[in-house]
This record gives sequence, structure tokens and C-alpha cells, in this order.
Amino acid sequence: DEGLLTKATTDGQWLREHVKAWKHPLIHEVRGKGLMGGIELTHSAKPVVLALLHQGILANATAENVIRLVPPLNTSRETLRTVLEALQAALHSHWQTLTEVEA
Repeated sequence: DEGLLTKATTDGQWLREHVKAWKHPLIHEVRGKGLMGGIELTHSAKPVVLALLHQGILANATAENVIRLVPPLNTSRETLRTVLEALQAALHSHWQTLTEVEA
């Protein structure tokens, strides 16, 4: 369905723009096409992916430091906002852990 493809393209761009706007020190690059996205981190992605999983959000870590998100094409903006909130919290928590270890 062409409407679904347009929605996925628009929502994917919306999602990536939000993540890029955070300018989080852990985020090296945000990329993707449609709703399939990758967030390359400066450190391991595994702790962030595990934190998301504990909140019921499926993601995976690829290439050690990339978070891959592939939500269903019909995912609502409300659900995407929930994913963004959980992702931001997980990144913040991981960053705190890293900075405590380095201190």
C-alpha cells in the first residue's frame, strides 16, 4: 500500500531528526531508510539494547556499536514517541555509567 510506504518514510525521517537533535555524546551517526534505522554509538550498543529490551522494545546491536531499530511499518507516532523516550533514557543511563567508570 502506497500510503503505508509514505507513512514509513515520513515517520522514519521524523524519528531520525529527533535522535539527531539530541546531540548526545554517545551518538556518532544516525542513518536509515524508511523506518529501518541505525544509530552508531561511540561505545558498545549492547547496554542500550538490553535497557530497551527490559522496557519491551526490540532492537539489536550490530557491528558492536550500532543500535538497529526496525519497527513495523504501521507503528503509530505515539509508539515511536515511547521508543524515543526509552532510547533517550537508555543512552543517558549508559553515558552515566561510562563517565563514572572513567572518573
